[in-house]
Amino acid sequence: MNDNKREKILLAAQELFSEKGFHETTVEEIAKQAGVAKGTVYIYFDSKEQLFKEVIKSGFKELTRITEEKIESTSDPLEKIKLIVETYFNYFDINRSLFRPLMMGEIEIKSRPSQQKRRKYIENYMRNIRRLAEIMKEAIDMGYFKPDDPMHLSLALAGIMEKFIFFGIEEHQSLKPLPDIAFNIFVKGALKEGVEL
Repeated sequence: MNDNKREKILLAAQELFSEKGFHETTVEEIAKQAGVAKGTVYIYFDSKEQLFKEVIKSGFKELTRITEEKIESTSDPLEKIKLIVETYFNYFDINRSLFRPLMMGEIEIKSRPSQQKRRKYIENYMRNIRRLAEIMKEAIDMGYFKPDDPMHLSLALAGIMEKFIFFGIEEHQSLKPLPDIAFNIFVKGALKEGVEL
């Protein structure tokens, strides 16, 4: 099989799923954008749903690989967290069309009552959250953060990043200035110094 054709199909699917959504995208459109015949798509993928799952899977895999490579450069947990934030923003600034398929994966799977598909998506997502929680625990153990649940901290940071990225993409803005803002809000909070709750 021609791996180059498979990659072209995946890239076309990624862009169209991102732009139009799963249900509105047809295999004919994917084939046309990839520059292949419709039948060729089915040589590599059994169905549109399988192709959608592959887009999500390859995106998670690539983002995880890049992130792990980045954080290997330091042993400091706070620096690791900052690098994770920068990596996510940079990745989606370059791969904007991948953001929607990755983030809307759960929505699409929810619309189809297969617990196995839903579980697989959640597994991929939570693997990265758990890895971040390990680093949050390191930061707590080293005295950077007050004692708290590392998983709660991870989910909070993930939520901040996802909403910042979503807004930046929807508003057609550069994501380049946003990592520092998101990191500082997470680490320092929004409460003005001296204000008590």
